[in-house]
Amino acid sequence: MEEKLKVMVYFQSVKGKETALRKILLELMNNSLKEEGCTGFELLQEDGKPEYFTFIEEWASRQHFSAHLNASHLLESNKKLVFVLAKKQEIVIYTLVTTGL
Repeated sequence: MEEKLKVMVYFQSVKGKETALRKILLELMNNSLKEEGCTGFELLQEDGKPEYFTFIEEWASRQHFSAHLNASHLLESNKKLVFVLAKKQEIVIYTLVTTGL
């Protein structure tokens, strides 16, 4: 059985582009939630620092997440992100740690 993944993606907008980034990310989230294997997707905006956003994603398997990375809606969103990000987004992938005891 494949392990479920949790993925954190960190974004920082160019000053003044927060609203544009939020719009792109909400569209991306709504499309991603329709993908096979997506078991959760949340968008957070940092309190007091409106230019910082974080996705918390849950995927049923690494294969589902890999398919997501090649989804047409994600590739289209990435083209738009170039114009509103202060730096490249950071993606961190996590797997569940079980006690094993």
